[in-house]
Amino acid sequence: METSPIDTIRLDADTKIRLSTLKRRTGIDHWNTLCRWAFCLSLSDATQIRTLQERGVGAIEMTWKTFAGDDDELYRLLLVRRSKADLGRTDREALAKTIRRHIARGTARLAANRKLKSIRALMELALTRGNAGAK
Repeated sequence: METSPIDTIRLDADTKIRLSTLKRRTGIDHWNTLCRWAFCLSLSDATQIRTLQERGVGAIEMTWKTFAGDDDELYRLLLVRRSKADLGRTDREALAKTIRRHIARGTARLAANRKLKSIRALMELALTRGNAGAK
């Protein structure tokens, strides 16, 4: 079994605020579930992610295992591939930076979507984005 690509994912205060908003709106209780959605949403955008001005990094902390759950290999491959594309490297520092940036961008987009008021709306968003990519 491989070791985790990152020991602990540390998110900033702005991301924590957006995650709290998303928890309230969707009824999803767990940070890790929302972070997975946000990460995948951000990865669906091929544009280079901008540098973050992070405030209060460590406002939320979760282990890699908590984030990835049973889908460790899938999230590991997605993270390594995107870190290589975004930063040109895949050392632990680059992987940590990549996941923080993508979770932050994904939560910002989810929180900005005023139609997102339930788990059903989140599923519809995923299906709509998936169908748009298939055309």
